[in-house]
Amino acid sequence: MSRVDGPLVNEARIYVKQLLEEKLSAEYLFHSWRHTQKVIENSLLIAQYSGLEGEDLNILQLSACFHDVGYISSNDNHETDSVFIAEEFLRVRQISEDVIKVVSQAILCTRVPQRPADLISEILCDADLMHFADEDYFEQMELLRLEWQVTGKFFFNEYQFHMNSIEFFNKHQYHTDYGKTILQDKKVACLRKIQQRVETLRHS
Repeated sequence: MSRVDGPLVNEARIYVKQLLEEKLSAEYLFHSWRHTQKVIENSLLIAQYSGLEGEDLNILQLSACFHDVGYISSNDNHETDSVFIAEEFLRVRQISEDVIKVVSQAILCTRVPQRPADLISEILCDADLMHFADEDYFEQMELLRLEWQVTGKFFFNEYQFHMNSIEFFNKHQYHTDYGKTILQDKKVACLRKIQQRVETLRHS
């Protein structure tokens, strides 16, 4: 069996980047390679705080690489398709079934409502929704709103989108210590800004 090492992670990044750039519909304004890159970076940041290292860190990066690649073929079931693509990539490279199971589980755990089963999936889940605490939240979410519109998933105007976001924020919780101690306060601050935006839109 092959090891999950740095060269394999780099190969996965190149592979997923090429897939997304060549096969992902231009309608996916938010779930692009740029989003995947951010989730990989976020995963590394949270992993460092969490003390994850060695092969587990590489497995996390593989999971982050593949977590949204299924959008090339599916919208509603993209997590399942992402798992299929990841498993195929890893089996060809003779990665053990135990590792493949961890990667697959982490990807499936990003499906909302998130239910992570271990530290790797907890980190990936928090990394995937770390934009709730980002300063450019509104810019990113406008891309998501437009993506939903052009792909036919939801037809929300800006007011409806932010009302939906408030509901989602109130149900969501971060899972890692980093999420609970660092991201949560930023998320609460972001929620206040969303509520202010809603009030402005309501009276406009």
